[in-house]
Amino acid sequence: AAKSKESELSQKLQKLQAELKDQQDKVAKSNQTAEELKKSYAETLKREEALKKDSEKFRTEAEKRQKELTAKVEEGRGALEKLRKEGGDKEEAAKKALEDSKRAEQAAEEAMKARDKQLMDLEEATTAVKALHAAICRTSGGGPAGGIGMALG
Repeated sequence: AAKSKESELSQKLQKLQAELKDQQDKVAKSNQTAEELKKSYAETLKREEALKKDSEKFRTEAEKRQKELTAKVEEGRGALEKLRKEGGDKEEAAKKALEDSKRAEQAAEEAMKARDKQLMDLEEATTAVKALHAAICRTSGGGPAGGIGMALG
């Protein structure tokens, strides 16, 4: 009877040890996933910051260029008006000034389109950071009370 009881206890012990090993493996895998998410989140934050800096720099340059081009457009329009008044031989110069102002307007429009694309890229990066933040909180048990600070330790 003692042997039977010992054998039964030995089997239970082996079963519990196997369950413990399984749980330890699951915890290790979860920890590894959390570490990978932390790294990915940190990299995404770095990319977002770089995009913000690039976007701000680009926006500032685009605005400066737009002001310069607008001034050239106005200068060209003024010259065109003056040439129209003078008439005669200067008509060709007026046409050139008009072409220059059109080119300047096109360049200003292109600069604005590029700026808008940068802003869209920044919005996409921000959305990715928010999604990654939510994934980290969900997978590591940070929950609403602790937030990402609790999730990342």
